[in-house]
Amino acid sequence: MIKIKRDVKMHGLKTSMIKPISFLDKIFLMIGVDFVITDAIRPLKGNEKSLHPHGHAIDVRTRDLSHLQKAALLVLLTKYLGNDYDVLEYETHIHIEYQRQIDDNKPANFIGVFGQDNFETV
Repeated sequence: MIKIKRDVKMHGLKTSMIKPISFLDKIFLMIGVDFVITDAIRPLKGNEKSLHPHGHAIDVRTRDLSHLQKAALLVLLTKYLGNDYDVLEYETHIHIEYQRQIDDNKPANFIGVFGQDNFETV
């Protein structure tokens, strides 16, 4: 199940985020840890350069992962997503951003792709 932190805006995420969310959903299920999206669509903060406002970035909670699980997740995610995505590690989360020239600005219907029962607000 994909959990979404309260007040995180998912509406407006683009289809580029289906690939990482789908992959992470499977990985977190396999390791038995909740998959929590902690940030998605939001305005920029200060001098920040991010694709959050454009729907091409998400943040994923990592506080429930061991150091070994987090390291393995970063390797798997980076390899699976390839050069089209940036995967950045922070103390409390992983930031995933679609970096390819943005030619896909279609909003995604995440409920349709993953199903209503796969989402829970936490």
